[in-house]
Amino acid sequence: AHNTIRIDGLDQAVPSGPFGWRNQPKVRILSFTDLAVDAECAYSGFTHRRQVEYRPTTRRLRIEDTVSGPPGPHLIEQFWHFGSEAARERMILRDRDADQIADFPSWASRALFEKHKAPAVVVTCRAELPLRLLTEFQL
Repeated sequence: AHNTIRIDGLDQAVPSGPFGWRNQPKVRILSFTDLAVDAECAYSGFTHRRQVEYRPTTRRLRIEDTVSGPPGPHLIEQFWHFGSEAARERMILRDRDADQIADFPSWASRALFEKHKAPAVVVTCRAELPLRLLTEFQL
């Protein structure tokens, strides 16, 4: 239940127990400030770069994902998990060549060994790389 990208059905790592991961990706923080972060995750020949910026004057969270990797068409899935329906309604998709935007059932947890139903969205597209996806949230 991570807000991230999956490429060609490949997650960034393989779960190993409730809090473990195998085949961990190479992750780098490229820059970090009070209002923005720029990070990169490399795995299986792909690179997923995420830039997150908070814009206080408009109270918007802007998230730009760039995916690069081998040439040819690739299946890109962008996952967004929300704690409530109200949070889901504040999602704004921008610059989108999505084949499908679908709600799907998921869960959230407020404490260890507890989980409850929560809304989630998957944005799916088949595209040539590099690909840029822009999403905003009204806070």
